[in-house]
Amino acid sequence: MHGRNKLPKARTFAKDIVAWLVLLFSISVIYVGYWYWERDPVVDTRHSDRKADDSLLLVFTYGRITESGDGKFISQTQLKEHLHAIRAQGFVSVSIEQIQEFYHAGAALPAKSVLLLFEHGFLSTFESVDPVLRSMRWRATMTVSTQQIQERNTTFLYWDRLQRMLNSGLWDIASAGHAGYDTIPIDQEGSAGQALFHRRWIADQGQQEIDVKFRDRILRDYAYSKNLLEEKLSKLSAQAYVFPFGDLSKLSKDPLILRTNQEALTTNYSLGFVDNEFGINDHRSYPYRLNRRRITADWSAQRLTQHILAVQKSPMTTGQLDVVTTDWVVGVGETGRRGNRILLSGERRADMWVPGSQWAEYWKIEAELRLDGNQQFWIVQYDEQTPGAFWRWGGDAHALSLQYSPNGEKVETLRSFKKAMIPGEYHRVALSKRGQGIWVEWDNEPLTEHPVYLPGEWRGKVGWMAWNRAGQSQLELREPQLTLLPLRIESVNAYPSRWEVQKLKRQASELGALAVPRWWFDKGKFHYLGSDNDLLRLLAHRYGWKLIPTICIAPGGILNPTWIDDLKAFIQSMPNAQVHLDLRHITSKLELAQVSRLRDKFVASDQQLWLSKSGTPSAQPQQGSCDSIFEDEVFSLSKQAASST
Repeated sequence: MHGRNKLPKARTFAKDIVAWLVLLFSISVIYVGYWYWERDPVVDTRHSDRKADDSLLLVFTYGRITESGDGKFISQTQLKEHLHAIRAQGFVSVSIEQIQEFYHAGAALPAKSVLLLFEHGFLSTFESVDPVLRSMRWRATMTVSTQQIQERNTTFLYWDRLQRMLNSGLWDIASAGHAGYDTIPIDQEGSAGQALFHRRWIADQGQQEIDVKFRDRILRDYAYSKNLLEEKLSKLSAQAYVFPFGDLSKLSKDPLILRTNQEALTTNYSLGFVDNEFGINDHRSYPYRLNRRRITADWSAQRLTQHILAVQKSPMTTGQLDVVTTDWVVGVGETGRRGNRILLSGERRADMWVPGSQWAEYWKIEAELRLDGNQQFWIVQYDEQTPGAFWRWGGDAHALSLQYSPNGEKVETLRSFKKAMIPGEYHRVALSKRGQGIWVEWDNEPLTEHPVYLPGEWRGKVGWMAWNRAGQSQLELREPQLTLLPLRIESVNAYPSRWEVQKLKRQASELGALAVPRWWFDKGKFHYLGSDNDLLRLLAHRYGWKLIPTICIAPGGILNPTWIDDLKAFIQSMPNAQVHLDLRHITSKLELAQVSRLRDKFVASDQQLWLSKSGTPSAQPQQGSCDSIFEDEVFSLSKQAASST
């Protein structure tokens, strides 16, 4: 017995209980810590008391993020430097919900807001970005393709992780469609094309799918992605759609394809995001085509800071090119600096854009330019709200012209010019956009006797483009600049006399709009004014002038606050974005105070409201536009009255 090993003492029931309690407590601590890490809404949600029309929204899109980075993907450290650079410029991260309320409910955003989009739903992106967001108390949005999630590829996030991301309060989820990244057969040779902007080839029928089938397929894709996200993720209202390939209008010129995708977007979502050189938006941006800037691995924090400073600037430039990238943003190709010159070059196409130009309605762009060979140059403006729509002025050694495309498919020449460009020589160009007219000077001489009428309303980026169908494009610009122009409005009588028309013609190059009498407002009643509409429309089309409706206020006609509310509602129901109030008949200080109250009501409105005591909103008063014969018909507040414009 002496040499034998002693048997271990038996564990008591009490000791087993203690061990189990310790284990359960440890598991609970770990679970609570994990729950806190995943669910605690640590995001910085500071709000602003600024007015809704006073905010800027930056949207930056990132691809895959990895812990170490390899030159192709952005590293966690590089991303951290980027986000701190954004914060250093005074920007605050915001959520999809905040942006939705900003555009659809008139709620305010912080003065400088940034939305961070991370594409494709990579697991490595979440693992690299989430700790950075937590350390900064910022939030971001992950864009996902629901088909990729359903395929359970371990490279991508799955439903359980996406739910925990939502629960944390750090992350939003946006849709990139269901099969939007898929390729499909598009012809009998077996060629493949992206599903969203090609018609599928039906092999057993020997033809592409008909328009109705294409439309049904696209509408189903958008709707199915939204419904699946909301079904699988509790408390998610999927309101944001991020186009899988940046911007379909750059990939297809087919009106049906563009129209169908736009219909699918607006039917199912309240926000849409497309690629853009700037990535900046304001309260007037179209919520279904919000600009996002793609950030790649070659962007340093310094370059990102320069970009942020550039896109916040007024579109007014000085021509001083100390730092080219802060005055112009390159879209395609690259720029070089030679003293006071910019050399724009690229394969076939190169372009650069004026930061903030999407907010400039009336402007003048000018430079000395030089082209070689058979290359083309263009001054271009795109329309933010209409996919593919643009107008441009320019040409080559053979011809100069003003062209226009309402949808990016068919280009119409509005005016051709006799002047031509001499390759290798400098030419001075100055193009002014006032009202709906384009006025061009070439080598310091006007090309036309009066501005050329430009159809439509244009609000979008402005820039220079070089084009060479055969190969390398190159455009040299000396001291390029864009400056803002005031909109000069001249008031006219309802039935302009010959003398008055001649006077307007003499001012054609300076005027941008005519204030035309439309209504006499008195105590909540709108009396429609007769006018020579045919003559006024003819003048507007011939000289590129806008016609701005004028409401003449009767003395004592707005003393009652209810009448002010009626006037406000009437103006907001009008299709015109610009309205002139003629206050010449008002002498009461109380009534003028009421007008101030009306002005305050339009602070956050897209409509521009001009007030004048002289009968004209321009600097030079003119005899009154309200001295007209009233027609018998009297309008109260109604859509019928608004449609009379």
